[in-house]
Amino acid sequence: RYPASKSSSTAAKISGSSGSDNKSSINMAEHPIFRKGVRKRTARQHASVSKSTAIIDVKIARANGLEMLDNTLISAATANESTARPPKGNITSNKEEYESEDPVSINFSLSTPKDGVSNYRIGIFMRTTHPQGGSIPPIMGLPLCSNEGSSSSNCLTSDNITTGLVTFSEETIKHMMPNVGAHWPIDFDQWGTEFDVYVLDGGGDGVVGPVKFNVMRNDTH
Repeated sequence: RYPASKSSSTAAKISGSSGSDNKSSINMAEHPIFRKGVRKRTARQHASVSKSTAIIDVKIARANGLEMLDNTLISAATANESTARPPKGNITSNKEEYESEDPVSINFSLSTPKDGVSNYRIGIFMRTTHPQGGSIPPIMGLPLCSNEGSSSSNCLTSDNITTGLVTFSEETIKHMMPNVGAHWPIDFDQWGTEFDVYVLDGGGDGVVGPVKFNVMRNDTH
């Protein structure tokens, strides 16, 4: 403890002690700033600030399409987000692995938005590729609920929940995407054989998913 008459000398020692801690005569354990109660409160405050900062950093990175190097930071922030914001629905694939020519069927359910799902789609992406708020388009996508009598998608809305099934096949792609040059199956040389599927809103952002599926190419048998 420092007598009151030595307070100015103590302050000078604190400010000038950088790089010479072993020479300082200050007893850090007895200094008011480092008392036990203060240390605990300070640790709690730092932990709270660190968690909030982590969440903000991850949101900013996602908004700008950036990847963060600190995986621990991403995990902590994502866990906190998932706890605070429950999933909006569910999406599954009929199979985890398909033959190269097989149709791919995707089942979905989600809370029906106020403006309906007329602009919603099911989109197929390369594995680990995210829609990034709609800035990255899918390899191909089909309407969540088709109004054209196509067998590609059938859905039902009841009690504010929309459920249905969307099928990607040669027939449905030709019918629903005739003017964009899309074809089925996907070009595996260009896009690989591992895919993620999302329910996309009207802006192209992923609101449900992903569900994963793989394709076994004929030349790999």
